Amino acid sequence: MLSEENINKIVWGGIYKCKVSNPCHNYNDRLNDQKYYIWIPVCDEIEDTSGIKRKEYGMVDTYQIPIGISFTDEGVSENLKGFERLVFKLTRLENPNYGGYVKRKTWDYYYRAYVKLTDNNFDDFELLGSLHNYEVTKHPEYYDKENILMNIKLYHEHSYPYGVSLVKKGVDINIKNKINNIIYENEWWMHAPRPVQSYVLDELKQLEERAIKENKEYDKDRLEKYYKLNEKLKKLEKEYDDYKKSLNEEK
Repeated sequence: MLSEENINKIVWGGIYKCKVSNPCHNYNDRLNDQKYYIWIPVCDEIEDTSGIKRKEYGMVDTYQIPIGISFTDEGVSENLKGFERLVFKLTRLENPNYGGYVKRKTWDYYYRAYVKLTDNNFDDFELLGSLHNYEVTKHPEYYDKENILMNIKLYHEHSYPYGVSLVKKGVDINIKNKINNIIYENEWWMHAPRPVQSYVLDELKQLEERAIKENKEYDKDRLEKYYKLNEKLKKLEKEYDDYKKSLNEEK
């Protein structure tokens, strides 16, 4: 049984990780590739032999949640798009009409990944975060690690093969991280030799100004060396272009 106290602790629309290796039958089997190691809470309604109905709470590995969970489209506002729409659908798994369906769909898998929650196993599941507090980002590397969740798959083959990256709503980028990543992403330009494009330098300078103004950390030494290397490459580029032009003018 699951106590009222623990029922109230369930975060609907939250994602969990399991702290034990084999929470359900054969989950840890070396041949089991039917799992993402991310769990979503669901609620079902069970009727016992005497006809009394009661709610049952459980966790489902998101690998076994139907693609797009399109069965929950009914009643979803058209104003909800993309990730917010998906979060709304996953939150509605608190309703036995939807949660029960997801639970039953786990029977489609040989390695069924459904765990009935009881007071004995409730603490085996640790909350990673409430999806209501996150949004999708294409640049998780710009943020502090404690503010991001990476390779998140919320249903079967969600954003295959790597899932999505999520960042907490309202958090700012880590300027040091962004500067270092911009440099990393554009260093290949310098092997031509060619300097980076002007818009990249403009963005770096804006970030540096912001870091100074807001008294935020950034790698000043690395950035200054990057500027100097770029100036050197400008000179080399001119030398190269002038030399190439002279060769073309030879008869």
